[in-house]
Amino acid sequence: MSKQDQPLPPPPPGDDPPPYQPSSSTSAAPPSHQDAGSTNDPDELVQPIVLGIAGRSILAEQPGAAPGSAPPTAMYSLSRALADLGDYDQSVALERLDYKVRTAADGTPRVAPPRGKHVYDLCHPPPVTAPRFAYELRSQSRQTLGSLGMVRTSLAHVKEHHLKSGWRAVRKDNGFAEFDVVRKDRRRLEWRDSFGTVVAIEEEDEEVPLGDIGPSGTGAKVGENVGRLRMVMMVPLPRRLLDALVGVWCVRAWQEGVERAYKPQGFSGC
Repeated sequence: MSKQDQPLPPPPPGDDPPPYQPSSSTSAAPPSHQDAGSTNDPDELVQPIVLGIAGRSILAEQPGAAPGSAPPTAMYSLSRALADLGDYDQSVALERLDYKVRTAADGTPRVAPPRGKHVYDLCHPPPVTAPRFAYELRSQSRQTLGSLGMVRTSLAHVKEHHLKSGWRAVRKDNGFAEFDVVRKDRRRLEWRDSFGTVVAIEEEDEEVPLGDIGPSGTGAKVGENVGRLRMVMMVPLPRRLLDALVGVWCVRAWQEGVERAYKPQGFSGC
């Protein structure tokens, strides 16, 4: 195992993502070594799901599921809660939680506890280093799509493609745009892949903050400036592409939260 692929240290007690809850009953018998299935194939197609950010966890639920019908599944984990990040934070690790279904001695399928795979780091390099990207996604595994940087959509690109302002997630090695993010209205953004296909819709509930508002009231944290976020997948995606989508989604939310904190509220002068 390479240094980049080593798992992160376990989070402190009480801060773990919620465990996966299989719908079928489980057996007390120890599982055999035969794997009935897993979620660690980077080319596996992931069917459309709804993702939500809750603390350090990124949870998944089935589209159209009735509230309370089934507990959400933790699919990814952050080393720090996104809502707690500010302009002075520099790096946060993103792990994909891989599940394996094993067959017990009596033939009953059992879901083993997930193992975290460190796939990306969300990074905000210090301005003094003159970084190419103020916010970026750095690959930590050979199985990922690669490192990506977030940039604001240029005015020329907006006019050429008749888009509203937004963001682009471009590959750091060659500048190829993997995702375009287009704001549809105040609370919705479209995520498009390199072919222009809408792969996901991001929704923000402005009535519910992403995190608790701190006692200082400075507004310097993401959770104080960004509402509760959801990502609704519109099409099946290879797991490798979904990993990148989740990563740049978190990077974009971090960036916008910080920008909102320091956005001028108006000017009064002579």
